Amino acid sequence: MRFKRLEVTIYTEKMKQSRDFYEKHFGFVMDSGNGWTVRMVSPEQNVGINFMMAGREDGGFFTASGIAFSFDVDDVRAEYERLISEGVHIGVGLDDKPWGGQSFVVTDPNGIYILVSQSMK
Repeated sequence: MRFKRLEVTIYTEKMKQSRDFYEKHFGFVMDSGNGWTVRMVSPEQNVGINFMMAGREDGGFFTASGIAFSFDVDDVRAEYERLISEGVHIGVGLDDKPWGGQSFVVTDPNGIYILVSQSMK
């Protein structure tokens, strides 16, 4: 799998403190946010960090705590089919997003969610 971008999501109630810490100490900048999630990016690298409120009732699949990985790839459908053929359990099937793009979710042996997506930008 070739990654175009790697993101880590941290589930937390400390949204502002987390945003301020990574902005001040590591140079991340705010990309987007909506009250229950904040997305930050490193301006010079294809790396992102997200903060999401833990255990939201309307969180869909992501109602956990801890961390999750997001892998942005060139061809999400090909990766989906490859992982199925390798016997990987798919937690959430390939799905079209209302903002564009597609994604699916697998869970690693440690219970960590891995969102594999293709953005349509």
